[in-house]
Amino acid sequence: FQAHEEQLLLALLSAVLAAEWPYCNDPPNYLRANSFVTKMLTAYTRRGDGRRYLKFVFADIVEEAVALKGSFEVKPEKIIVEMAEKEASNPESFWHHLKQEVLTMSRVEILAISAVHEIQKERITVLLSFARRFLDSILETVEVIPYGVRWICKAMVRAAEDRFPGLTLRD
Repeated sequence: FQAHEEQLLLALLSAVLAAEWPYCNDPPNYLRANSFVTKMLTAYTRRGDGRRYLKFVFADIVEEAVALKGSFEVKPEKIIVEMAEKEASNPESFWHHLKQEVLTMSRVEILAISAVHEIQKERITVLLSFARRFLDSILETVEVIPYGVRWICKAMVRAAEDRFPGLTLRD
């Protein structure tokens, strides 16, 4: 894109950001996967500079995460179903006899099972490690973040401050 086209595209993104905030009652949900803003940001970063930056910063971390080939699921209800399905073929298994009961258990009952709790803790530790690495990678490359991405981030902060005047970065 030429400079003028880039400015028009960023103006469009800014308008979308501003239009979406009035419908947001919970700031962390603003960038949920299915929001219009998230879809536009994804499309924007797929362009030349954004794509190169994302590959430069995140490629190694993403490849390592994919190579783990395990589940990153942390919801106890889903962990216990994974466990039950894994052991269901063994008629001698504890899980084989509980297969139907597993589906009706409450979160509290599921978390009382130490194996579920341990798996959840392990996965949370792995996820936090990856999140830390993602954040560190961003912070270490701030000086090479493409102009448009920096501009969008600044516009998002301004829009959030306008919508939630008492909001802090910690929120």
